[in-house]
Amino acid sequence: MNKLRSRSKIAISTSAEYVGTTKGTVHQWVYQYNHDGPDGFTLQGKGGRRFWFLSLEEEAELLDSIRPIAEKGRIINAFAIKEQIEERLAKKVSKDYLYDLLHRHKWRKVMPRPQHPKADKEKQEEFKKNFRS
Repeated sequence: MNKLRSRSKIAISTSAEYVGTTKGTVHQWVYQYNHDGPDGFTLQGKGGRRFWFLSLEEEAELLDSIRPIAEKGRIINAFAIKEQIEERLAKKVSKDYLYDLLHRHKWRKVMPRPQHPKADKEKQEEFKKNFRS
């Protein structure tokens, strides 16, 4: 692009208008081309887990150590897990990190279906037997 500009003497603003972008973007492109050549235009994605406190294996190991307690129903909410994570890391973590960790390892909230305090099992069974279907 710089070579094109030097040969044809096209102004940056004209180039930007022609391409449909800003002058700053054209300056960036010229800089990338001058420093890296055509390879400077290859896009590299920024997705994925770039920053983490624990590796996936360490997270799985931590959750496996918590699993027996969770299966017994002793973990009422996610903040009990948060305390253990913070203890292991020796630093505070956000709620977002906690819920992302649980989602990554396919943990979800499982509760028994609530039951009315005045529910009577015998009356319910009798109703089921006598109800016309």
